[in-house]
Amino acid sequence: MRTSFAGCQQTALSWAAGVLTACLPIATQPSAPIGSVPQEEKHVTRPVRVDSVEILRLQTYPAQIQIVVHGEKAVGIDIDVEQERRDREVFVRMTQTYPDGREPERVPFERSVHLKGGFPPGDYLLRVNDYSTRLTI
Repeated sequence: MRTSFAGCQQTALSWAAGVLTACLPIATQPSAPIGSVPQEEKHVTRPVRVDSVEILRLQTYPAQIQIVVHGEKAVGIDIDVEQERRDREVFVRMTQTYPDGREPERVPFERSVHLKGGFPPGDYLLRVNDYSTRLTI
């Protein structure tokens, strides 16, 4: 009786080819050196342009103030608002943060901001970015 090993040889060759293929290097994108931090995109924070400010006095005591700011902002980017008050001066900073080197398209905006705290009678200076106005209660 004669035994044929042809089928076994083909199976063994297929298995060996699979093992060798698994051991070959796979093409990948170059990676950063071990221990390095990936470089993040730089961002800039810039003030929005303020053209005018409407002042609305709410009928409370002490007075509560709401302002409506009109100006120009970058499209699709939120406006960050910060307030600070020193005696009779109120500072409102309105900024936007976006990738450095990218100058976004600008559009008009209108934004209401409630000023924190009460306003006893007197004269106040209100500054919204580069725009200044006086307020008398």
